[in-house]
Amino acid sequence: MDTFLPLSLALGIGLLMGIERGWHERKVAEGRRVAGMRTFALIGLLGGVIALLDGGSGLILGLGFLGLSALIVAGYVLGREPGNFGATTLVAALLTFALGALAARGQTSVAVSATIVAVGLLSLKPELHRWLRHLERQELQGTWKMLLISVVLLPVLPNEGMGPYKALNPHQIWMMVVIIAGVTFVGYFLVKLAGLRMGTLLTAAIGGLVSSTAVTLDFARKAKKQRGNNKLYAAGILIAWGVMFLRQGALVLLIHPGLLPGIWRPFALMSGLTLLVILVLLVPGMMKSPLDEPGSLSQEQSSLRNPFEFGPALVFGLFLGLILLLSEVLRHRFGDSGIYALSGISGLADVDAITLSLAQLSKKDLDLRVAVQGITIAAASNTLVKCLLAQVFVRGGMGRYLWPATLGVLGVAG
Repeated sequence: MDTFLPLSLALGIGLLMGIERGWHERKVAEGRRVAGMRTFALIGLLGGVIALLDGGSGLILGLGFLGLSALIVAGYVLGREPGNFGATTLVAALLTFALGALAARGQTSVAVSATIVAVGLLSLKPELHRWLRHLERQELQGTWKMLLISVVLLPVLPNEGMGPYKALNPHQIWMMVVIIAGVTFVGYFLVKLAGLRMGTLLTAAIGGLVSSTAVTLDFARKAKKQRGNNKLYAAGILIAWGVMFLRQGALVLLIHPGLLPGIWRPFALMSGLTLLVILVLLVPGMMKSPLDEPGSLSQEQSSLRNPFEFGPALVFGLFLGLILLLSEVLRHRFGDSGIYALSGISGLADVDAITLSLAQLSKKDLDLRVAVQGITIAAASNTLVKCLLAQVFVRGGMGRYLWPATLGVLGVAG
């Protein structure tokens, strides 16, 4: 029984790979295929059997893999048509052998997961080729640059406070740079796939779950380049703000549900105010503008053809570092006992940290009303900073749309 189950899984992996390859080559004449469904099933089973016979030394398994490779390559060379250099089936057969061996060695979850991914990639050939034909050079470059700053650089930065008052955390500051660049990156492709209007609004909603500040900075900069779309980008900014209020409320509910009776009213009012401004000031103008077609960038968007814009993200990262340093200096001046002052100062840079801190403290000895008011002040302070960023720091010219919501939020907090 201990041998039967691993071998059955190895056979199943081969069958699954074989079904996909067999369907793909169903129109190829009999005898012209390098490997079909039965062959793939046997290759998977062969990998399992040889892995069990190997006993962990690796010698028999390695020789078996080399032998199979030679056999498949010979069949591929003899059977391929002139001018056909596709080697996908060959590689899939070798992968099936390796996955069958993994299954027999007890690595069932890895083997099954890899099989599902492999079958998915094999079956998506038309979609992948179509996507590749539409991929532009700057999009490919933007992708590897995005991976460079997020996957390569971010993990190596020290995640600890440095400088005066230990206020500057390189990892956290660079994380914000990555988030801002990421919002621009994701937004570019959403606009390309769904059109300017729908792509912008989707970016706003998704970005608001991560960082409404990043959405504000990105959209204000785009509005500066596309004056005709000020209302659309202002609506996107307000959507991100509204999502931020909901996210902040969800954090409070997660940490300390006892704050819900006091927190739901101000946060519902702040979210409602942003929605009201969108409906009254922005929706009528947005509905009058023509819908753009998804799948391509319009002439009006020609200035936004680069999916990766590092400069604005880096500038804001430096600005954030300055705000963090200033916040820490003021916090030491006021002292931790000034909860309201601390909330306002903390909200200049980030709402999540102060929200989590006050929610945790309210579970101990901090008065619930003080915690609610402090969290609300942080949200209002953060909203004010984002409004100023959009109007002054980036000079996007959207103040007349953002100030009504900002003043309303400040009124709720006051």
